[in-house]
Amino acid sequence: MTTASAGSRAPGHRATRNLGLDILRSVAILLVLFSHGLIFFFRWSYLQLREVFYITGFLGVELFFVLSGFLIGKIILEEVLPDPSWRSLGRFYLRRWFRTLPPYFLIVFFLIVIGRPFTWQNLVFLQTFDAKAMEFFPVSWSLAIEEWFYLFVPFLLLLVARRRPDRRAARLLLTCIVIIGLSVATRWIVVGVANPTFGYGVAHQPPLRMDSLTLGVLLAIVAVHYPKAYEWLASRRRLLFPLALAGIAFTAGYQLFILYRQFRVNESVYIRTWFLLVVPFFIGLLLVSLESSRSINADRRGKWWVRTIGFVSVTSYAVYLIHLHIFEPLTGLGARAESA
Repeated sequence: MTTASAGSRAPGHRATRNLGLDILRSVAILLVLFSHGLIFFFRWSYLQLREVFYITGFLGVELFFVLSGFLIGKIILEEVLPDPSWRSLGRFYLRRWFRTLPPYFLIVFFLIVIGRPFTWQNLVFLQTFDAKAMEFFPVSWSLAIEEWFYLFVPFLLLLVARRRPDRRAARLLLTCIVIIGLSVATRWIVVGVANPTFGYGVAHQPPLRMDSLTLGVLLAIVAVHYPKAYEWLASRRRLLFPLALAGIAFTAGYQLFILYRQFRVNESVYIRTWFLLVVPFFIGLLLVSLESSRSINADRRGKWWVRTIGFVSVTSYAVYLIHLHIFEPLTGLGARAESA
């Protein structure tokens, strides 16, 4: 989960918060908390709520992915690529990892102290390739995907930007399209050859999941380098918003629900391939409609609810890291209270 500011940046200027993006990130973390809360605090009804658990958790993480890609994409475009040097990329990596890795490793250290079965893969974000290693820090699969994204996609964009200054924007856009296409194509190949499960086998594997985050970067490229096209899209926000909600409701809310209910989600080729791009596509439309809305992003800095949304957004990364480790002892307390 990115810790980048939910706002726009300009070189030499402090980032300003965008309420629409804060709302999106807040909804993402609340969906994750709701999902995991179901299984920790409502175990008695888990079988009846199983589909809700999977769908809300999946949606929360996908919201984070697209939002992360958009925010990180803007930082890369505005702070790294204007001077496409290895030094500027190094500064980007240094700032990013100083913001994301210390909290992560603090939780890893805490888990070691309390006796979780530690494996070295959790130190280098390779845990998603070993189901046993994932038991140490279950929610870290999404963090591993983001760290892989940070490592490879900005590097590729810098290589493209360094070639020739002419038509840089078009080549960056094409690079993102190629990354997205390769992600989908790789999923098709893996599904056809190995027939993996939807969750651990496909959705949790970094090499197969670069498209969600890169879709956010693609939107950032349009916003920065093709402002007229982005403004044209944003001007249709009153259409985009209901279209995005309807698309998310149909794909994640209906298609995924039906397949989970029928225990066929691991059999569907569509769910394990195109679905993982279709849902982020609708989330991207939702992002544009909220990020560009003048009414939502009007100056309301004194409002308590704006401050609340901002607080939830700013703390979402920390909450994502620690929430399971808070839920576990609370669940134990609840179980002891019921048996007393």
